[in-house]
Amino acid sequence: MSATLFHGAALPGGTAWSGPAVARIPDAVVKLRWTDQPYRWHVNTGQEVFAVLAGRVAMHLREDGAERVVTLGPGDLLHLPAGAEHVAHPQGPACLLVVEQAGSDELTCAAGRSSCRPGSPCASARSARARRGRPC
Repeated sequence: MSATLFHGAALPGGTAWSGPAVARIPDAVVKLRWTDQPYRWHVNTGQEVFAVLAGRVAMHLREDGAERVVTLGPGDLLHLPAGAEHVAHPQGPACLLVVEQAGSDELTCAAGRSSCRPGSPCASARSARARRGRPC
């Protein structure tokens, strides 16, 4: 599972209305969000797409135990698959369009933890979902 970044300014010209399909999200919910504060480490049971409309956002991701930061600016899109551990840190005021699967659960990592470690509510929820055949 890996996050995919799309730089809007880097899309090639050519055929009008052409470009990549970002994600297929059943029963999507589209949210317009303003923030100047970080969110919290969490995972979602469904996919998410973040589009930065204004400002800059440093999206912290944990993949295979390693943390990396992807910086998003106006026109950038980031697709996160179900189960991707992440937290958004705006760098000043930012406006985002968030598209997520309707009914997707958000699993918050334990307070004060730097990741969803064994025994945390986040890890426990992941294990329970895995036993039930769910993607997180």
